Amino acid sequence: MVLMLPGTAWETRIAQARRYRLQALIGLLVEGSGLSRAISRNIGRFIPAWMVNQAGAQVLSAYTIGLKTMKRRTLWNLFRGVASSDLPPRERLSALAGIPSLIVSWVGDRTHPVSSAEELHPSLLSLLCALSSGEMSWKRMKNLSRLTWQP
Repeated sequence: MVLMLPGTAWETRIAQARRYRLQALIGLLVEGSGLSRAISRNIGRFIPAWMVNQAGAQVLSAYTIGLKTMKRRTLWNLFRGVASSDLPPRERLSALAGIPSLIVSWVGDRTHPVSSAEELHPSLLSLLCALSSGEMSWKRMKNLSRLTWQP
């Protein structure tokens, strides 16, 4: 099992859910084009700092292009849906402990914090918890998904 960028979870999910509900409301009021402009002004709040620093202008603008075409109701449903989601309770996750797993996270992502990956790692008895702090480590990490597990 590969868990890519586990999001905020459990106690940390409450504050993130509030932010998503606010984004849902903003999206309902200003549509995708307005939300895209707002995100463009402070993209570092939405994309990890290392990615902002290493990515070219075209890559960063691509992040907001999809938002521009989204309708009010789509944004409302999207952000309300993600606001209501969370990982299963910790006790239920322990049932997955026998499944070989790789947890991948990147440093500096507020919506997918390293702390979530670090908490999941012992809960799932993961073989590996990989953290990326830059483009090169992210590219090297792609090879981890090719690892095979033998009991």
